[in-house]
Amino acid sequence: MHITSRTGTWIKLLPAILITVLIIITQTGCGEKDPVSKSDFCLDTTCDIKLYDMGSGEASKILDGAFEEIDKYENLMSKTIEGSDVYKINHAQGQPVEVSKDTLKVIKMGIEMGDLSGGMFDITIGKVSSLWNFNGDDPKVPEQSDLNDALTTVGYKNIVIDGSSVSLKNPRAELDLGGVAKGYIADRVCDYLEKQGVEKAVINLGGNVAVLGEKDKDTPWNIAIERPYSDRTEMMGYVSVKDATVVTSGIYERKFEQDGVLYHHVLDPHTGYPVDSDLEAVTIRAARGNSGFCDGLSTVCLMLGRDKAQALIETLQKEHPEMKLEAAFIDKNDTMTQTDGMDVKKDE
Repeated sequence: MHITSRTGTWIKLLPAILITVLIIITQTGCGEKDPVSKSDFCLDTTCDIKLYDMGSGEASKILDGAFEEIDKYENLMSKTIEGSDVYKINHAQGQPVEVSKDTLKVIKMGIEMGDLSGGMFDITIGKVSSLWNFNGDDPKVPEQSDLNDALTTVGYKNIVIDGSSVSLKNPRAELDLGGVAKGYIADRVCDYLEKQGVEKAVINLGGNVAVLGEKDKDTPWNIAIERPYSDRTEMMGYVSVKDATVVTSGIYERKFEQDGVLYHHVLDPHTGYPVDSDLEAVTIRAARGNSGFCDGLSTVCLMLGRDKAQALIETLQKEHPEMKLEAAFIDKNDTMTQTDGMDVKKDE
């Protein structure tokens, strides 16, 4: 499924989203339960969930249920799975399609990200991102004529919502919810685990990290931030969190080289080519329950560049103090700039 594809607008396209956020978890001490974990490839990336406060028997059943939840939402929001809400919209030739309340929420969140970004983040970029095929074995720069044609279908303001139905004014347009769906699903997995009585857990959906509770009494989880282009071998530092979400978007997540030029997956919906900003990666931290919002926001910031992104975060901090938003921006000189409360530590 292309739910990771952060299309240009984003393409945090991340399908396969290299796990840009690594989790540092120190060894459990005496008296603590060892974590019970499950990993699987879904949402076009490697997803991993760890439970820290249950025996293996009970935890295994809950983990199976958590991955069933992921499958459920993937089957609603995937661009490529026949019968999904998004697939139906994209093949309805402009006719209204009744969708689930979850799909509707994610579409509205995508529209909100479009507004926040001044149109840079656009969930109708599906045809453009498909041409680049960053998920494929042999991606190539598309023909300009094909890009020009695909760009005529892009425009998130042409999404029409009427109650629980969604239609596209341009019948050739295609939605791609990859920029926000994975984060939204992370939030729903947290909700599911909490309902099952889980109090300590780490959910990593390919770089969208959410944590339940704290690792131990007065001991937070440490979530590491990868150094861009290091293939997860180096870290810029880590943030200590509890009941929180940490989401990273980076231009190094999907890329290829052609004729000596490096092309990354974060696409500009106005040109169809990789966006040109001074940032290589953005990490957003927030209170738990905001992973979907942070998923989109991290890519919006990446596209806007450091100064505009920092100003946007400061505005959102004032408008939504309950989110507890903080951010770290890594530019192309490998320099990290942080908001006042981000507090990225250099070593553990």
